[in-house]
Amino acid sequence: MINNGKGHESEQLYDELVKEGFKLDHHESDLYIKDSPLARELVAKHGFVCTSFKDDIDHEMWLDVPFAYAPFWRERAAAS
Repeated sequence: MINNGKGHESEQLYDELVKEGFKLDHHESDLYIKDSPLARELVAKHGFVCTSFKDDIDHEMWLDVPFAYAPFWRERAAAS
């Protein structure tokens, strides 16, 4: 079980985004998703709040979903 305050929702959001082929990135436990109306819909559906930012390199808009990068939490749970 992921221990980030969202539990199973982090796993479901991340797994759904991967399955649907979204462009993703991360920094530690924060999940970055290439911004789109569908991405925003999925983030809201899973109960997360996000902010947006413009990437300095490719100048594309991304969503930043704090604590939602499930592999970070899975790895941390496996280590404990």
